[in-house]
Amino acid sequence: MHLATVAAPVPAPGTVHLLAYRDGRGEPRWMELTPATAALILNARRAAIGQAALELGLTDLSEAVDLLADLQAKGAFAGFKPF
Repeated sequence: MHLATVAAPVPAPGTVHLLAYRDGRGEPRWMELTPATAALILNARRAAIGQAALELGLTDLSEAVDLLADLQAKGAFAGFKPF
């Protein structure tokens, strides 16, 4: 995902974290993620959210669970193990 304007048609180089998925109707969707959210999702693939969040130094697990519940409601993934 590039952020370009008429004044700056060539975007600055940098890392972008994208989540691509299909919604409940099968329509493709893309979402730009923050580096922390991308890391949380990657860690959550192999560990419960509580463990994945702690590995990233997150102490308020409610925000992590709310974020992933929102992504689940949008159809980004089927589910997750909270703790």
